[in-house]
Amino acid sequence: MAHVEQPESGRALPALGAEIARGDLAVRQQAEDWIYRLQQRWAQALGNESQAWSILSQCVGALVMARMLVSPDMQYQVLRSSHDEINRQLAGAV
Repeated sequence: MAHVEQPESGRALPALGAEIARGDLAVRQQAEDWIYRLQQRWAQALGNESQAWSILSQCVGALVMARMLVSPDMQYQVLRSSHDEINRQLAGAV
C-alpha cells in the first residue's frame, strides 16, 4: 500500500502517465523508450512479449485506480485483485 499512500516516493509511471501523455513529442518519445526497455526486460524474464505488455499495463492501471479511491479497503481490493489475476496469468503460462 506504500505506493498508493505515498505516490511521491513510488513509481513515476502511474504518477506521471497523464502528464507524459499531454507532453510534447520529445517527452513522449523519451517515455516510450524507457517503457519499451522495461517491457523488453519483463518479456525476456517471462519469455512472452504480449504478456509483458499486459502485466506492465495492469500494474500501472491498478496503481492508478487504487490511488483514485478514498477507502483503504477498496484500494487494497483493487491491488489484491490485480495481484491475484497476474499470478493466475503467470501460472497459466507455465
